[in-house]
Amino acid sequence: MNVIFTLEDVLLPVARALRLTAAADMALAVSRIDVLHRELCGLAPWPALRAVAQVTTTGQPVALAAAVGISSVTGAAGEVFWFAERADTLASELGGRLLWSLGMPARNDAGALLFDLWDWDDDTDARVAATGGVVSVAYWKTPGTLAVGTDRLALPSTRALVVRAVLDLVGLMDRKDADVAAWRGEMDSSMQELRSLLPVAGTQQVLRLPSGRVLTRGPSR
Repeated sequence: MNVIFTLEDVLLPVARALRLTAAADMALAVSRIDVLHRELCGLAPWPALRAVAQVTTTGQPVALAAAVGISSVTGAAGEVFWFAERADTLASELGGRLLWSLGMPARNDAGALLFDLWDWDDDTDARVAATGGVVSVAYWKTPGTLAVGTDRLALPSTRALVVRAVLDLVGLMDRKDADVAAWRGEMDSSMQELRSLLPVAGTQQVLRLPSGRVLTRGPSR
């Protein structure tokens, strides 16, 4: 059974570690935990944040609201759109492939994540913006704000967030660095533990080209 963690599961150990009692200090801790939680949620498609959207290609960049990142793009008949950096979409060895790339800029004025879909035109033997088709986009969403103790975390573990919050707050408060020396030593191991909890959905699908280039369905993280 998956354990559900809340803001309180992070705030209490942080408050104990830094001996926080004042309301202003607790409020600052909550604010920083919320920011750091968003940062950690941006590292990978955590199950609690996964979503799928159906979008229609129009030849223009696609805007995906409330999205942190994209895992894969699939055509209506199951065709795979392989990820490529925008500068690589015209590489000759990628001819004939369906591709997608992150937009430039990465987000629009409303904060929506932008990405481009690319098709191959056999008549002109050139890369063109995809139009007139429906694709399925697997992505992960922006987490909810952490403001009260019962607000749920989207992460499967709390330790990395606790460690990062303690180290972050010690630089903002009147605390000696020696107070968190042991916490600093936990940074790498806590992050490794968190990453190890990301479920692996089978073998990652890749495409190996004759040149040795390997294409994946989404950006490496």
